Amino acid sequence: MGWFSGKTSDLNVDPPKIRAENLIKLGGGSEKVFENAEKAFQEEKYQWVLELTEALNLYPENLNLSQINQLQYLTLQKLASHEISANGRNWYLTKSLEIQGLIQIKPSQSQITETILKASLKNCFMILSVNFNYTKAEGKNHLILFHFNDTNEKFRVHIRNGIVDVNFYWPKNIQSENIYLIVQVKTELIWKEIIARLKTPMQALEDEDIIIKDGNEQIYPEGILQFIEFLLMFAA
Repeated sequence: MGWFSGKTSDLNVDPPKIRAENLIKLGGGSEKVFENAEKAFQEEKYQWVLELTEALNLYPENLNLSQINQLQYLTLQKLASHEISANGRNWYLTKSLEIQGLIQIKPSQSQITETILKASLKNCFMILSVNFNYTKAEGKNHLILFHFNDTNEKFRVHIRNGIVDVNFYWPKNIQSENIYLIVQVKTELIWKEIIARLKTPMQALEDEDIIIKDGNEQIYPEGILQFIEFLLMFAA
């Protein structure tokens, strides 16, 4: 529960795009919100400007994205000038350069592969959280359990309300839960190879390196498509 702020409304937050849309509509539309963001910039309320421009990027309506981006990267530069932490300042400046199209931060495929293969299973599942595409999960409520035969590790992935919640354990009584799928994986290496795109999910399924079961722990061939759809919710 380290992510929980203590605010009840943070337990089941709306997806970022929905929150942005609600904020823009509450502010009278994107043009009005942009005017307020420009005014806040003049008043040196840079944190508020950043929040507004991030929302406008997600829900611009008829606004020109270049206008939003210009105000956002100028705001990031201002925030960087006030930041005493070297890491924080570098983050602001790097993001500013990225928005301007002056740099592109993307690790090579070999770096990605090496990182995944060296990572622990727990970290591999946390990667899912980072790469989650909430737009592909709107309206879905899926609880998926993973079990790794070689390490006997168990993981629980719950997709709901446009977010993904990863836990390193199963429910105490899975019969009492609405389980969407149970994914049994022969070895942790198999899963890492799939995430690193060294092996396709279909190869693993055909080789029986992965077995799909239903909530009663019975083999569930029909769940293969559901498993593939689950994987497609995460960015390449």
